[in-house]
Amino acid sequence: MVGEELWTLSLVFDRTSALLQRNLTRVKWNVHHLTELQELIARQNRTYSHCVKDIRPGQNQATEKIVKFFVQLDDFLLRETFSFCSWEVKDTAAFG
Repeated sequence: MVGEELWTLSLVFDRTSALLQRNLTRVKWNVHHLTELQELIARQNRTYSHCVKDIRPGQNQATEKIVKFFVQLDDFLLRETFSFCSWEVKDTAAFG
């Protein structure tokens, strides 16, 4: 992979990891599965962060879209107090 692609993946894992560390108490997820997901994302984040530690690409369209998506997602979930319904709505919007 090109350095910029690795950096973009690292950004996605970093933002996802940070999001999954937020207040998830209002969501009725299987705690075991959530913990496994958090650990998997954290491992990927560490791996890709290590791979790109010396790469500092400028902002490009892909990274701008990713940053904007995660900012909007975080704002929405925060406004909805991280409720189960808000996760379902955003899941459908993002992946549906």
